[in-house]
Amino acid sequence: MTKIDGVKLTPLSMFEDERGAVLHFIKKSSSVFNEFGEVYFSKVNPGYEKGWKLHRKISQRVVVPMGEVKFKIVDMRASSLTYGATDEFVIGQSNYAMCEIPAGVYYSFKSNIEEVSLIANLIDSEHDPKESIVLPLETESFPDFS
Repeated sequence: MTKIDGVKLTPLSMFEDERGAVLHFIKKSSSVFNEFGEVYFSKVNPGYEKGWKLHRKISQRVVVPMGEVKFKIVDMRASSLTYGATDEFVIGQSNYAMCEIPAGVYYSFKSNIEEVSLIANLIDSEHDPKESIVLPLETESFPDFS
C-alpha cells in the first residue's frame, strides 16, 4: 500500500535456484493490465537520481528485476484524494513488486544500492516526449496538474 491514491504496489512471484531466477511481471489476464503501448528498460547507475517526471496521459507499471530502486512520488493532481501527499518506497529483488504509477503523478528514482539497477516499464501508449513534464531534481514546489 502507498500513501498516494492510484499508486499501487503488488507483490510478484520470483523463483530462484542455483541456475538463476524467473521473475514474473504481468499477464494479459491480470486485473491491472489495461492496454499495451510500449515496454522499455531504464538502467539506473549508482549515485544518480532520475526525475522529476510526470506523464500527462500515460499510466505506467514498473518492476525492478535487477538491483533495488528507491522511488519518490508527489501527488499534485488537484482532483486527487491525496493531493499534496508524498511517498517513497524501495522495490527490487529484496521487495519484488510491480508499482502502478497513474498519469498526473510526479516521480523520481535512484538505485538504492552501489550497483546498476534495472527498471522494466510497461506503459499504456507509445512514448511521446511532448506528453510528459520534466522538472529539475532540486524542485521544492511542484505545479498542480489537472
